[in-house]
Amino acid sequence: METCEDFCLNGVCTTQCQAAASQYSYLGCEFLAVSTTNLVEPVFDDDFAVIVGNPETNPVTEVTISQNGSLVSSDTLGPGETAAIQLPMVQSLKAAVDSVVVPGGAYEVTTSHPVVAYQYNPLNFYDQVSDMYSHTNDASLLLPEHTLANEYLVTSVASFGVGVDDSTIGFIPPFVAVAATQDGTTVTLEFSGDTAAGNPAATTAGNTATVQLNRGDVVQVLGDYPALAGSDETYCTNQGWETTTAPCPGVMGGNCLYCLITDSDLTGSKITSTAPVAVWAGHRCSFVPYTNWACDHLEEMMLPTVTWGQMVIMSAPVYPDGTGVARALYRVLARSDNTTVSFDPPVAAAQTLSAREYFEFESNGDFVVQADGPISVSQFLLGQDELGSTRGDPAMGTGIPWLQVRRDYDFFTPATFERDYVNVVAPNNASIELDGSEVINWEAIGSTGYAVARIQLQPGSHHIESTDGNTFGITTYGYALYTSYLYPGGLNLARQ
Repeated sequence: METCEDFCLNGVCTTQCQAAASQYSYLGCEFLAVSTTNLVEPVFDDDFAVIVGNPETNPVTEVTISQNGSLVSSDTLGPGETAAIQLPMVQSLKAAVDSVVVPGGAYEVTTSHPVVAYQYNPLNFYDQVSDMYSHTNDASLLLPEHTLANEYLVTSVASFGVGVDDSTIGFIPPFVAVAATQDGTTVTLEFSGDTAAGNPAATTAGNTATVQLNRGDVVQVLGDYPALAGSDETYCTNQGWETTTAPCPGVMGGNCLYCLITDSDLTGSKITSTAPVAVWAGHRCSFVPYTNWACDHLEEMMLPTVTWGQMVIMSAPVYPDGTGVARALYRVLARSDNTTVSFDPPVAAAQTLSAREYFEFESNGDFVVQADGPISVSQFLLGQDELGSTRGDPAMGTGIPWLQVRRDYDFFTPATFERDYVNVVAPNNASIELDGSEVINWEAIGSTGYAVARIQLQPGSHHIESTDGNTFGITTYGYALYTSYLYPGGLNLARQ
């Protein structure tokens, strides 16, 4: 009989990293991280961060981060420890005014044992030295390289602009960013919206662009937007853009003109590649909705279409001040033609969607989304003025396909936000323990047979598990003054 030094899988000696690579979950040993375009002030330019969590069951784990072949940072984590590794934002991505290809633009994260990893863009909401708030944060769950694939459909929101009285309107675009895992990768982007100039060149909805990437290279495509435009309503309406005029909020005074460039929405754009790639989508800094302040960076790592499912359960976030629940915006995106989507409870009317078509609505409810084909569901936290709170602002997260939920999760909440939460969704009467204590205060999701618990968390590492064999899902999010973050707390990524 052979004795394994590291790990035994199906009677064969292997490493824990090799075992993780065969199991298709959010735990892994190799990740890519990308500091996508963000309007945040330069004082936060060194505050992009990769957060690595080493599960309690792991031995001591080595972490290295490199970029373009050079070591950038390293750390050692004991069992149950986490590290927030701050890194410089890649300026050619962060401050891009056009679409761009950046050789070596991705950070490569490697660990000696399977870990959970996130990126924060930026990590802090306040800089004490400059006495400056970031105003624009979000974060992404990083998917291990072994779970990445060759096809994605993206979700974002459109370019928008705002002007005050006679001032010039400033416009801000959405983005999609793709990072290659292998040299010589051909990436084809089929756009659902108009794109900005640069590399690849500007094009219109329905057209494609092809780029060649080596490992660690990043292509970041921006939705179309004018750098500056006229300040009157006629300019926007003559372009065919959705336009609203309303009094500006608070002490600003005057009237605000809001323009939504609907043709620039990249939602439904299709990414295909000759080798697995990592894909992010979001917005440099968006109002949600576009008529209400303030803007915040949006980003999330897109799930490969091969991992999508036909059922997703969504839960309302806790209101930013901690009382009750808040409304959120949802987008449901279909992978195939003639996909019928329904909601229970009926927070929205049933829809039939074509391939790459989406449906959008707001709700403050918890609900099950059921379809007869694969779907993606995205959740957007609303702006502070829309909710009437100084805490929070838009953030973007992905709903977990129910066929990808797990029996246990290791996850992390940062010390750099004021309030952190986890929403736990499970079958009625499930027995779940969070950090060794039973999860209580469940709220039924209509008559669906599922329930949600919304729990405020202390910063640090957390472990949550089922004690009765039920699978369940978790979503993590947090608030601070003028900002927020949101992402799935973990999931499996099995091929379907």
